[in-house]
Amino acid sequence: MKKALLIAALTASCTPAFAQSSVVLYGIVDAGISFDDNGVNGRQGRLQNGFLNGSRWGMRGAEDLGGGLKAVFNLEQALSSDTGMENSYAGQPGSTVKGTGFNRVAYVGLESGWGSLRLGRDYTPFFNTSVATDNMALGLYGSNLSQIALNGGDAENLHRASNGVYYASPNFAGLTLRAVISAGAERSSSPKSEGRFRGVGGQYAKGPVLISAAYQDVAVLNTAGNDTDLRKDLIVGGSYDFVVARVGGGYAQVNPPGASNTASQWWLGGTVPVGRGTIRMQFSRMELDRPGNQTKPQSKTVGIGYVYPFSRQTAGYVTYGKVWNNSAASFSLYAAAASLTAGGLGADPNGFGIGIRKLF
Repeated sequence: MKKALLIAALTASCTPAFAQSSVVLYGIVDAGISFDDNGVNGRQGRLQNGFLNGSRWGMRGAEDLGGGLKAVFNLEQALSSDTGMENSYAGQPGSTVKGTGFNRVAYVGLESGWGSLRLGRDYTPFFNTSVATDNMALGLYGSNLSQIALNGGDAENLHRASNGVYYASPNFAGLTLRAVISAGAERSSSPKSEGRFRGVGGQYAKGPVLISAAYQDVAVLNTAGNDTDLRKDLIVGGSYDFVVARVGGGYAQVNPPGASNTASQWWLGGTVPVGRGTIRMQFSRMELDRPGNQTKPQSKTVGIGYVYPFSRQTAGYVTYGKVWNNSAASFSLYAAAASLTAGGLGADPNGFGIGIRKLF
């Protein structure tokens, strides 16, 4: 009996410990009713997907590899709550994202005390600064998602990039650094450099202060279509929490190759806690440069909303926004996934929405 117990003890001590792993299914379902006017055709009632957050579902997990090292993954797909269909993020020619599949996030990587390293598709440092300094938190009418107009209406390589290697540092007394390099479209034919992408960013958040900035460049086709030039993007912003209100703002610029075609935006606003909920408000101005004496497309946008948490997972909201376009502009009004397109040049779209968001 003693020999049997000894053998069992030795066998147990020699058996390797299996690493613990976990997989989580999660998502957001957000839908609202809007009453919109595109500035030309009068007001129209619509059911829209995602005013506060874009609807989505995903899977993420981690495995403890020992010694403080973890293997992680995340797969996330966009969906339209108003139709039940996948929400396509198919971009313009040269975009590396397709219209189906896990088009929001898809990566695998490692995390440890030295930070995180991810391979695949993820958010850019530009996006991290944008969402951190947007008083609307990239949700509700008047949000910073209007920045996709700086890139010709395509969020690819502005907020996300595929075929990338992503690094995020640990938090150093409030400072976090990020970097990404992407192989781009991975074309086998010329120009092979199309879509190649590099980005860096940093964010300091401590106490009531937040300061964030990012720079990136991406290889885009030249006017002849036979080679690439660099488009250079810059964003900087910050906020200060006065307890009774938080005030924040920032500036973003997209500079494509060539002269007199820079696109820029600045924004200023704040959030105010009211009861259990929060009022969000923001004013922004957009401008596209033009050569010579051409009229520059310009717009002013205002957004205001109230978010009320019924619970940790469920929130209700109301939102209103309006865009004032000059005679050369037709900028749209953006919430998270919902949007309102201007009816034409000089049209001033405005909309009101009310809805509910459920996390799971």
